[in-house]
Amino acid sequence: MKPDFATMPWKELRNYVLSHKDDAEALRVFMHQRSEDNGQKYNFPLTEDGIKQMEEIFRRKVDEREII
Repeated sequence: MKPDFATMPWKELRNYVLSHKDDAEALRVFMHQRSEDNGQKYNFPLTEDGIKQMEEIFRRKVDEREII
């Protein structure tokens, strides 16, 4: 049985997502919560280069959020 991601504290959800990278539902909730936090929207093309750029921004944002 999966945890309730919507009620999980942000840091706990972040750690869960990092350790369960294939859990699409957890990642969706995580990204949704991030977008509600006044997150910036990016418009990268769905190419290999665009995906790499998005991944790098996501990594930086997750690391940045850790110190909050």
